[in-house]
Amino acid sequence: IEKASGLRQTDMVMESEKYYVCAGNVRLIESFVSDRLDHQSYFLPDSNETILVYPATKEYERRPGVPAHRGTPRDMAQWLLTGQYESLGEKAVDGRVLAGLATRRVPEWQPREVEDWRQEIWFDMETKLPDNAQLSFRSKQSGMTYVNRQDQFRYSVEVSAELFEHNIPSDYTPTVVNGLRLFSELASGRYPRSPDRDSITRQIGDRVQVQEAIGADAPPSGKYGYNSIMRAADFFFMVARASRDFGYYGHQVTANDARRVLAYWKRRGTEYEILWGDLRMETLAKDELIQRCRANGDSACLLDFLQKDDSASIEPLGEVGDASVVPALLERRDLWQGPPAANPFTQALVKIRRRLEQQDPARTLAAGRLLYANGRSVSQGFVRIGNTAGLTNFHGYFALLVPTEDPQASLPGYARQSTGASARLFFWSRTSRPAEPVVILDWADTVQGRVVDPQGKPWSDIEVGLSAQPGTSAGPVWPLGNRTRTDSQGTFLFELVPVGVPLEVSVGNPDSTSHFVRVGIDDLAPDQKYELGEIVLRRE
Repeated sequence: IEKASGLRQTDMVMESEKYYVCAGNVRLIESFVSDRLDHQSYFLPDSNETILVYPATKEYERRPGVPAHRGTPRDMAQWLLTGQYESLGEKAVDGRVLAGLATRRVPEWQPREVEDWRQEIWFDMETKLPDNAQLSFRSKQSGMTYVNRQDQFRYSVEVSAELFEHNIPSDYTPTVVNGLRLFSELASGRYPRSPDRDSITRQIGDRVQVQEAIGADAPPSGKYGYNSIMRAADFFFMVARASRDFGYYGHQVTANDARRVLAYWKRRGTEYEILWGDLRMETLAKDELIQRCRANGDSACLLDFLQKDDSASIEPLGEVGDASVVPALLERRDLWQGPPAANPFTQALVKIRRRLEQQDPARTLAAGRLLYANGRSVSQGFVRIGNTAGLTNFHGYFALLVPTEDPQASLPGYARQSTGASARLFFWSRTSRPAEPVVILDWADTVQGRVVDPQGKPWSDIEVGLSAQPGTSAGPVWPLGNRTRTDSQGTFLFELVPVGVPLEVSVGNPDSTSHFVRVGIDDLAPDQKYELGEIVLRRE
């Protein structure tokens, strides 16, 4: 049995850790804050699991995986040798010869806020066992530098076997549950859109802001504090890293969605740990989870399983899927290699479209794909049809539920990339063919002109509209149009004008027949500066 202890000082807080190593693997770390036991970490290599217990708050965590660098003290030196390192040379201490190694390689399991990482270790040349080690790094978020020094290694120390018992008391609760519950209490029932530290900080602020909010609002879970929220983030980071069998849906699940899956992760074999929307935890086999999602209409989780497992049945998605799953099904449909008539994704899409339109006859499903002129997908592109808007997925697919009463009516559509000057205008109807059109973006234009009276005197402060629907008043934003006003010289300018359909410029007040002019543009080409010249408007 080997024992090692370390000392870490963070600002004015004194932290220390005791490592207990048994049979060649670290089995336990005791972490103290100001001489008080904060938590215990049990590493179980046989089941490939890490268990953390927090006695002060009666919390626990069960994480899949055992950190590879948490082996014997000798493994610490070997880990340094697996990547880029530098030699610190040798030195004599108390009749022993010590050799040193150092690295600035940040482990992949560390959060992105860590920088200026440096880890060094000095070990005995004769025994190859560590004598002392030091880790230092800086946190981007707090601006503080942390130093962890281990300099009290002890070897061949007898330790009671009871120390390694990791039974979790029945009245302990998961840290991830407490952290997410506190977050939702501070965020009006919402959960983090993404369970990472950066996203959480953007939503509810840093440590100081969270503690101030806890003091002001006194939420029931406030006793767990800011650290509980960060522990939840670190927990999800670890389970996501340990396995691709992980899903999180905080961007669409709230504390009111008791029957929807907030998160799941694989525990062992075919068992999955499920965290429901009301923060209940349950262990289910994969087939049980799929059946439960089917019964609850949880299409997001069903789609996730389908995308990770080609053998998974898509029948449940056809029965309960909504518009949110359509882009991914369109993508899988287009990748299908079998006979078109047997394409299961096409069949699922037909079922979803029919069911959505039966549920709300006043709306219909508008779906398709957004591409650049060179054929590349427009990731996170913006699409608006009528007054309904949304974003494309990574491969350019989109789906919107748009209101339409007349099946033959054409709705104006507008699409653009998230940033830049590529856009497109188009028309879409319930009877469009193909049912899921491909929209090709191209370079946007500028349209400019000058408004004068019959004597050539410039008209200032005159409203000018640009519309994709001739004969109608231009709307304020695309696809319904765009508006501006003339300057003191009577000039007007429209920038980032999308191509794709004929346009109409309206000048003046459309309610006044003698004070209104319309000019058509039928030949707009991509990446063009279109000059309308002078437009004569009579004075009343």
